[in-house]
Amino acid sequence: MKSGPQANIILNGEKLKAFPLKTGTRQGCPLSPLLFNIVLETLARAIRRKKLKEKKNSNWHYLLII
Repeated sequence: MKSGPQANIILNGEKLKAFPLKTGTRQGCPLSPLLFNIVLETLARAIRRKKLKEKKNSNWHYLLII
C-alpha cells in the first residue's frame, strides 16, 4: 500500500525503485514555473559546455593528425 506521492527514475532504460516525495512544489504552485526554468537553464548550460568541450577536443585531435 502506497502512502503519499512517489516518483520513479528511468536510468539507461531501467526503471529504478520508487521513492517518496518528501518536499517540493505541487501542481498549481506559483513557484513551479520559476523553479523549472532555473533547473532547465542549469542543465542546458552544462550540456552546452560539454558539447563545446568535446568539439574543442575533437578539433585538437584532428589538428594533430594533419
